[in-house]
Amino acid sequence: LLDVAIDAAGGAHVIGYTNSVDFPLESAFQTQFMGTEDGIVAKLSPEGTALVYSSYLGGDGYDRPMGVAVDNGGNAFVTGLTTSESDGFPITPDAFQSEKAGVYDGFLAKIETSGALDYCTYLGGSSDDLARSVVLDDDTNAYIIGETASLDFPVTDGAYKTERDPNSWDAFVTKFSIQSNGLVYSTYLGGDYQAEWGMGITVDDNHNAYAVGITWSSYFPTTAGAWIETDPPGNDAFIAKLNTDGSDLI
Repeated sequence: LLDVAIDAAGGAHVIGYTNSVDFPLESAFQTQFMGTEDGIVAKLSPEGTALVYSSYLGGDGYDRPMGVAVDNGGNAFVTGLTTSESDGFPITPDAFQSEKAGVYDGFLAKIETSGALDYCTYLGGSSDDLARSVVLDDDTNAYIIGETASLDFPVTDGAYKTERDPNSWDAFVTKFSIQSNGLVYSTYLGGDYQAEWGMGITVDDNHNAYAVGITWSSYFPTTAGAWIETDPPGNDAFIAKLNTDGSDLI
């Protein structure tokens, strides 16, 4: 198991991955183990004594849910990575991105409080993409962070960084609306020549996103007056605050 989120009633929503063909299932939207490694999503009762639901989430390849968040209605939003094609991975008909573009793509899925799969989409470009964490704002927009090697990762016009260096990975921050089935904003976040990984994200009451991760770049975009403006040798942590429309760093 890789992450857990607690709903308003105290139910625990857990995600992870398994290679077990006999994983304990309950009210599952996917009852069959499909690939080399399948994701799992489960909800436990507030007392921890029973499964409300438990399901595989995967296709014919390698699937790894990595982050989960829960809205006020008890619906779980799950993000992660997959190598599975759309004829096996449970992409829904209304998906923002219905076909896998790279070897690894990120994904975002919404599971209803009953355990039914409400929505599932790929999120990625033609190279490798990995979505690590997700958080929700009070309008149930999903903020996703991870990293990408894709030069054509789906970024939006006016985003803080719309292109990346071709020789490295960048972190990405994507604000996604399932209600409108699309990107509110999506941006690369990184320097030139070396790699960044996006590891965690949260959002404040004004819908500013806070992103944390790892950088190997000597040219990571720090702001004037930052605690550490220049990068010491080796890899460092970073924390960045993006404004509400993802167009600039605060």
